[in-house]
Formats: sequence, structure tokens, C-alpha cells
Amino acid sequence: MHGFVHAKEASENYQIYYSNMIDKRITNAIKNHMFPLTIVPPLYIEGWIVSLADKMITVKTINIKTIPKLIGLKEKGKLLQKK
Repeated sequence: MHGFVHAKEASENYQIYYSNMIDKRITNAIKNHMFPLTIVPPLYIEGWIVSLADKMITVKTINIKTIPKLIGLKEKGKLLQKK
């Protein structure tokens, strides 16, 4: 569920902790940086840059061996079998 709630939670935290810096472009970038999971794409170039950077970092840091587990195909090193 992280991909679906992270952007909203990040936006709420931004508004709480950086209330003196609230800006429509920054708010939009944070709210929509998980696009396409957020459904609504970023409106400004800054949002697209943040979204792209987020995806690039994810691709660089993810261990290819953990992908099956992340998408529910493995459990504790064993492939899940249909019952």
C-alpha cells in the first residue's frame, strides 16, 4: 500500500513541518510524485522531475532478487504454489 498512501502522507508532513514554505508547485510535486499510482499527473515541470528522480532511485536501489517477493511471488525464498 506504500505506493498509494506515501504521496498523501508526504504532502501532509510537508504542510505540517514546512508551513512557512508552502508553495503550489512544491505541494503539487509532493502530492503527485508517485504518478501513475496517484492517477493525477504532476502539473508542473518540478513535479515531473521529482517523479522521475524517485523512479530512478528506486530502480537503482532495488535488488533484482527481491522483486518476486515484493510482488508476492515468493515467500521466504520459495516460490509460491497455487493450491
